Amino acid sequence: MNKEKLNYKIIERTSGTFQGTLQTACLEIYGEKELLNQFIYSWLGVIQYIGQSPFRKFHKRKNWFIEISEVSELKEINILETEIKYQAVRSQGPGGQKVNKVNTAVRATHLPTNTSVFVMDSRSQFQNKKTARDRLIEKIKLKNYENLKSQIQEKWNHQTDIQRGNPIRVFTHKY
Repeated sequence: MNKEKLNYKIIERTSGTFQGTLQTACLEIYGEKELLNQFIYSWLGVIQYIGQSPFRKFHKRKNWFIEISEVSELKEINILETEIKYQAVRSQGPGGQKVNKVNTAVRATHLPTNTSVFVMDSRSQFQNKKTARDRLIEKIKLKNYENLKSQIQEKWNHQTDIQRGNPIRVFTHKY
């Protein structure tokens, strides 16, 4: 398998108790779809490491288990202008008669997700509309990322459920 055509990005990682160790890591692996699926599915499951831990030299345990699992991919966000509803409203707060008379603030709502933002940064309705669109896209991306993080956390919460009896790969350290 030609792994040079695959790339990765570290999304999140948690350091272990000993220097140079990891407790958990979440990677995004990307590349040609067929090669990517072949690589990922060859590693999904439980991996067994047999050997004395270099970090816990006097520990009796010789079998260490690691689970490699997949979370759903972070979806590419394509927001169409037709999916956004804009509403011009009066600004709030201090500002005198200008604030009370002119509808310059903008509320933008993404209809499929029912996510909305309210912008009154500028005196220009056009500028507020543009800012609202940018903030709405950013807010939806953040929600999508938070959803991915919750999936990762859910996998982490079930780490003690590792099936230790049937590893897909075994690595042995010789003394």
